[in-house]
Amino acid sequence: MNIDYSLYIEASAQRVFQRISDISALSEWVGFIVETSLPPSANVAAGTQFSEVSLLLGQEIRSEKVVTEFEPVHRFAVRSLSGPIEHALRFQIEPQGRGVVLHICVEGELEGPLGLFPGLVVNTIRNQVAADLDRLKRALECESADAS
Repeated sequence: MNIDYSLYIEASAQRVFQRISDISALSEWVGFIVETSLPPSANVAAGTQFSEVSLLLGQEIRSEKVVTEFEPVHRFAVRSLSGPIEHALRFQIEPQGRGVVLHICVEGELEGPLGLFPGLVVNTIRNQVAADLDRLKRALECESADAS
């Protein structure tokens, strides 16, 4: 599975990075995620591990993840350590005009019951990624307008 998506967001690179790397707030804009949990007093950086509970096609998915890249205002990436979808998720922020272009890449392998229906799962994930990024864009641009 390989999903690439890009969109323009009229917000600063700092604000976009802050939002995408706030693990405790991922469920606010990522539709699949029900909850995330970090170890107490953990600072997010490369190597930080966290737990995630997601819901995909009605199936609850528990997984452990690790932050693999943490380069403020440029890159943020995570990789699954466990769960039925072995995957990596990478965000790259590219300044452009009054905002940024946010690139996202999702790569992974479907295992277990989800691997029986790859087309359905990939289309579901692709549609959810587009909806999530639109939700993120609207929230950040709304905050930017309020701050002006």
